[in-house]
Amino acid sequence: MRVQADLCERVRKIASQGATMPVATLPIGDPAILASEAVTLLVHASVRPVTGDRLLAFTVRPYRVSADQSGPFFGSAPRAVAMTDPAALDEALTEALSETLPWRPKLDGPRPLQ
Repeated sequence: MRVQADLCERVRKIASQGATMPVATLPIGDPAILASEAVTLLVHASVRPVTGDRLLAFTVRPYRVSADQSGPFFGSAPRAVAMTDPAALDEALTEALSETLPWRPKLDGPRPLQ
């Protein structure tokens, strides 16, 4: 549970930098996730032991409840990073969020439509 809370807080902190709207972490089942004006970032992650370390594999995908469910949101490319390297984890999250959120600084690679 600590990994989940830490990961959510890291994502919130990076996503809020330069955000044009409020960014908050919400518990699973919070009714605010279903608000029509909300966009939820789904962070799909798993942790595996690899040669004495723990490897975090993840991707980030936006989700929005709306009347028009025909337009898909594309997520970030999958990434994997050693959990013992906080700087590398923040860098990987920054790259993933830059592929997903239009207000994040442009990095090389795919970008969301604006």
